[in-house]
Amino acid sequence: MSVANATVLATDSFTRANAPNLGANWTAMGDNGYEIISNQAVPLGFGNQCYDAYTAIAAFPPDQYAQGKITVVGTTFDTGMGPAVRMSGIAGVNLAACYRISANHGAANNIKLTRVKLGGNFLDLATVTSAWTDGDTWRLEIQGQTLKMFKNDVAVGVATGYVDRDLLDGYPGMSLSASITSGNVDDFECGGFNGSFRNDVIHQDFPKFIMRPIITQGRLV
Repeated sequence: MSVANATVLATDSFTRANAPNLGANWTAMGDNGYEIISNQAVPLGFGNQCYDAYTAIAAFPPDQYAQGKITVVGTTFDTGMGPAVRMSGIAGVNLAACYRISANHGAANNIKLTRVKLGGNFLDLATVTSAWTDGDTWRLEIQGQTLKMFKNDVAVGVATGYVDRDLLDGYPGMSLSASITSGNVDDFECGGFNGSFRNDVIHQDFPKFIMRPIITQGRLV
């Protein structure tokens, strides 16, 4: 699956020995992260909020995407698992900050796009109904003020006109919204959109400025 106008920056198949974390390329954020079990990434506790970010690339483009093959056993509203973007936080300290997809197998409103802030401030940006099969690839993209959710490369939801000024950058990763029976992630991929720069991001509640060069005495400054 290819992502238009983007460059793949990292992949992880999780094919390695069982371990209590995902390894050196990853950083657990918030209360709990993920572990390796049977060549898959598995949350550390299915009743907890779990966050793990791919941090091997120090300066990840702010316009980014994350995707993975998701398996979830659970149908409860407002729970589930999926990819996340612009993630930040501190391991063992409350919740992470990010935009995330929470997917479960409920009959209605089973896919949510949520903004999470440090300390547990949640804002749902989009909720849709979409039947899916375990092992489907879910992707979350953010470009400027637009977030898009995809299932197997097909768009299923969008939120536009909102970008939180506290989530202007960060890392791609994955997240569990608590209380599923079981689940895992496989074949993770993340990347950045071509031409992504910090100045492309429009701050929420901030005025939009158009940057133009200033010429003084024949010199560009």
